[in-house]
Amino acid sequence: MAKKYDKQVSIIMYAFVFALLVLGFMHEVEPYIQPPDPLKPQIMDYAAEISVIGVDEVVPLIKKSTSRQKPLMVVMFASWCGYCRMQMPDIIGLKREGGLDHLDILFLSRDYQLMKLSEYMLRAGYYNDFKPHVIKDSLFGSSLTEAMHAVGSGYNGKIPYIEFYDREGRMVK
Repeated sequence: MAKKYDKQVSIIMYAFVFALLVLGFMHEVEPYIQPPDPLKPQIMDYAAEISVIGVDEVVPLIKKSTSRQKPLMVVMFASWCGYCRMQMPDIIGLKREGGLDHLDILFLSRDYQLMKLSEYMLRAGYYNDFKPHVIKDSLFGSSLTEAMHAVGSGYNGKIPYIEFYDREGRMVK
C-alpha cells in the first residue's frame, strides 16, 4: 500500500515540476509570440517631440502665446481623464473644420507618462492637430493653480478646463 501511495505522490510531483517548466518556458517565449505593436516606433518618436515644462514656465508660455495677433484658447486636459477624452473630439473637430481659426490654441497636458499620452494622441489621430505641453510635477499640486491665478485665470485644478485670453493677455470671462 505504501508503494502505491509513494508512486502517486511521485506522479503528482513530476506533474507539478512539468507544469512549472511549461509555465517558465511560456514566460520566456510569450514576448516573441505576441505580435509587435506597429505604432511603437511612432509613439516613441512622438513622445520625444512633446515639450515638458515646469509649473513656473506656464505663465510665461501663456503670456508669450497671447502676444500674437489672435486671442488665445488654453485647453487643460489629460489622456487618462475620461471626460477629457469625451471633449477632445469636439475641440479637434472644430479645429479641423476651421471653426477655431480665429484663435491660437495652447494645449496643456496634466499627463505624467509621455508614452501613454503619445499612444493616446496617435491612436486617436490627434498627432497632426497639436503638440501639447506637458506640465511636469503638477498632478494634484496647488502650485499650478497658483501659477494660473497669476495670469488672472480661474483655474481650479480640475480638468478638462478651457479658458480664453484676449490679445493683451487678459482672461476673457
